[in-house]
Amino acid sequence: MAEGWRERAASALVEGGDEEVEVLRPERPPLFDSEGVRAVMAPFLAALVWAGAVFREIVADSPIDPAALLMRAVALGFTVRAALAGRRFVGRLGLWAAADRWGLALAPEGLLLRTPRGDVAVAREDVLGVREHGHWGEQSAERRWSGVYVVTYPDTGRLFVAIPPVFERSPGVLAERLMRWLGPRSVDDGPTEHPAPARLASKLYDDAAEGRVPEGVTVIRHGAAWLARGPYATILLGVVIVEGFLRLGPDAWSRMGVVLPAAVALSLVAVPLVWGWLTRRAIAPRKGIALLFTPAEMLMRTRAGVVRATWKGLAQLRLEGKPTWSILSGYHQARTLVIERRDDPVIRYDEAFLGVPAEVVIVLANAYRKALIPRPGPDRASGAPG
Repeated sequence: MAEGWRERAASALVEGGDEEVEVLRPERPPLFDSEGVRAVMAPFLAALVWAGAVFREIVADSPIDPAALLMRAVALGFTVRAALAGRRFVGRLGLWAAADRWGLALAPEGLLLRTPRGDVAVAREDVLGVREHGHWGEQSAERRWSGVYVVTYPDTGRLFVAIPPVFERSPGVLAERLMRWLGPRSVDDGPTEHPAPARLASKLYDDAAEGRVPEGVTVIRHGAAWLARGPYATILLGVVIVEGFLRLGPDAWSRMGVVLPAAVALSLVAVPLVWGWLTRRAIAPRKGIALLFTPAEMLMRTRAGVVRATWKGLAQLRLEGKPTWSILSGYHQARTLVIERRDDPVIRYDEAFLGVPAEVVIVLANAYRKALIPRPGPDRASGAPG
């Protein structure tokens, strides 16, 4: 009977749940939470700044007036931000419109997530944990747009399944529901034993970067969110300077000095090149890997070499959020993964460099700390949900 749980779960999504299979029906998520409202207001804000920039240029009677150029750069940044926010909002709207095509069935043997693109089945014994995006316990119970991550054993071929906010009253309620379904895990009493760290951590790291990943080792790939931190304000300023310079006409070009061309070269060439060189210099030693988890330790690489954090010496992992603002992203939270070690300095790792959500990294790390990865053999305590 256990072999056919996927068929039973799929049938329950059509015919309704029963005593063994619990069905969660979709609910349309809120389109206009704080981020949705900002997305809708972004074009109006951009238009307002453009109006101010044009007015200033008319008053100054010059397309290269410093105040007008600055306002035009800000207006251009707000326009790009509005386009990016609009793209995300269109994605939200698509999910909202197709919410009734989603479904979630919880069987004793696993969960089946129905999406518009097909079904995703996850065996219960393959699940390591469930985590809501954000700080657990600090979120509002109201409907909001945030995902829930079902973190799985790496040997399943994926690290997690993301469930969008189309179930229950809030992502927090859904996460709690899934935690109850998963249940507690049984582990050995007493201290958890880990193998000795690798003697040549750099060789293990290089092998993983080349695709030779030993059993029980998990690779967290490098992310690309750090690209949003580029010097875009400077680039936009250079763009509006060029545009204003072109509108002056050939007659005015001969009377121009070297200030504007130098500003353009600095904004569009020098600053981006220096930023790109410094960033590449910092991330090149990582070889596309953000973190490497082994049964003994966590590894990361910097220009100074491999940094090690043994599971035995790890105190805790937590997330820190810092309010920040940028011309393209506006107000947002910059999140950092804080790795606290008992006898060594704290390590801070920006989430922008992680290829998966930080919540997934925390669940995986805690599973390694409890020696749940690699999976326990028949002679050890079972890692299956209790």
